[in-house]
Amino acid sequence: MFAPCPPAGGARRRVARAAHSCYERVLIRAISGRRLLLQGEWYTPVGMKGWSSVIFRREANGARVTIPVDALIAHLEAW
Repeated sequence: MFAPCPPAGGARRRVARAAHSCYERVLIRAISGRRLLLQGEWYTPVGMKGWSSVIFRREANGARVTIPVDALIAHLEAW
């Protein structure tokens, strides 16, 4: 049903800290404003549409693009 979540962190991950789910990691990256490279273009997160989608600004032309959180899970490693 959902894409598998890529592993978080490296082998030196702290045991005392609870691991974040892949959905939480998508939201953390979006809230932090980290840019995402998709299909050769840079996207900057600028907002959320509820809890289900992240709104990005495409840097090439300033267009707003809404991408569902479920679709962003597959791009966690690149983000």
